Amino acid sequence: MFFVVLNTFFCQAMAGYQDVAHRTVITHFIGTPANMVLAVIFIGLGFGLRGYLVAQVASGFLVLTLLGKSVWERTPPQARNAPGRTGLDKEIIAFSATAFGIAAVDFVLTQADKVVLGFYLDARQVGVYAVAIALVGFVPIALQSVNQIFAPMIAELHATGNHAILQHLYSTLTKWILILTLPLAFTMIIFSRPLIAIFGHDFAAGAAVLAIGALGQLFNCAVGSVGYLLLMSGNQLQLIKIQGCNAVLMVAVSLFLVPRFGIAGAAIASAVSVTCTNLWSLAAVVRTLKLFPYHSGYSKLLPCAFASAAVLFAFLHGAWRIHSPLIVAVAALVFAYVSFFGMLLGFGLEPEDREFVAIIWQHLGRSVRRDGAATH
Repeated sequence: MFFVVLNTFFCQAMAGYQDVAHRTVITHFIGTPANMVLAVIFIGLGFGLRGYLVAQVASGFLVLTLLGKSVWERTPPQARNAPGRTGLDKEIIAFSATAFGIAAVDFVLTQADKVVLGFYLDARQVGVYAVAIALVGFVPIALQSVNQIFAPMIAELHATGNHAILQHLYSTLTKWILILTLPLAFTMIIFSRPLIAIFGHDFAAGAAVLAIGALGQLFNCAVGSVGYLLLMSGNQLQLIKIQGCNAVLMVAVSLFLVPRFGIAGAAIASAVSVTCTNLWSLAAVVRTLKLFPYHSGYSKLLPCAFASAAVLFAFLHGAWRIHSPLIVAVAALVFAYVSFFGMLLGFGLEPEDREFVAIIWQHLGRSVRRDGAATH
C-alpha cells in the first residue's frame, strides 16, 4: 500500500510532464510482467500466499524506482537544487485539501453500494455484484485514458486564457471518447447474460447489474472530462459540492432500493448517482467555463450507433447456437466495433475528425519506428 501511494504520486508527476507513454511502459509493460513472473517463481518454490505478497512488494518497489528515476530526469535542474525546506503556498494547501475531500467523497461513491449490500444481503450476492461491477469498470477506459493526458492541458490552457483551443479540444475529445465507448457499452448491455456467464451459472443474477452499470457509465463518458475541467480550472469547490450531494443521494437510494430489489437496486442507485453527478458537472462547466462539448457533427454518430446495436441484436438472435460464452462475448465485441466504425468511416467523419485520426496514425507510426530503431 505504501508503494502504491508513492507510485500514484509519481504517475501524476509523469502526467504533469506530459510523458504518459513512458509511464505506461513502466507500470504496465514492466511492473505487471515482473509481478506475474515473481509470483509464479515464489509460489512455485512453495511460499504460497507469502510468496505472492513478496512478489507484489518487489514489483511495487521496482516500479517506484523506475518512476522516481524518470521523474528526477524530467525535473528542471533549478527545482532539483532548491533548498530542502520551502514553504507551501496557501493556494496549494487549499487545493490539496479540496482534492483530499474529493477523493474521500469519491471513495463513498464507489464503495457505499457494497457496504449497503453487505448489510442487507449475503456474501454470495455481494460477490456476484462485485464481479459485475468490475466488468462495468472497463466501459470508461477511453475516458480514463484521455483524462490522464487532458488534465494537465486543461490547467495550462485555462491559465493562459486559450479558451478557443480548450473548447475545441474538449469537444473533439468528448466525441472520440463517445465513439470508442458506444460499441463497448452496447455489447455489455445487450450481451450482459453471455458476458456474466463466463464466470459460471452462479453469476447469472449479475447480468442486470452489468447492463444497468454499463448504461450509467455510458452517461459518464458522454459528457467527457467534466470533473477535471472543474478541478483543473480552480472550481474544485463546485466539484466537491456536486460529488458530496450525489454521495448522499446514492446512499439514500441504495438504502431504499437494495431491500426491495437486491443487487439490481444497488446498480440502479449507482447509475442514478453517476448520471446526476455528470449532468450536474456538465451544467457547472457550461455555466462557469462557458464550454459545451456538443455540436451538429455528433448527429452523424446516430446511424453508426443504430447500425452497431442492430448488428448486436441480430447476432444475439443466433448466438444461442454457440456454447462458449467467451466466444460469444468476443465475437459480439468485434461485430459491434466493426459495424460502428464501418458506418463511421463511410460518412460519419468530419474533416477535423479525419485530421485527428491522421495525427494519431502518424504518432503511432513514429512510435513504432522509434521502438524498432531502439531494438536494433
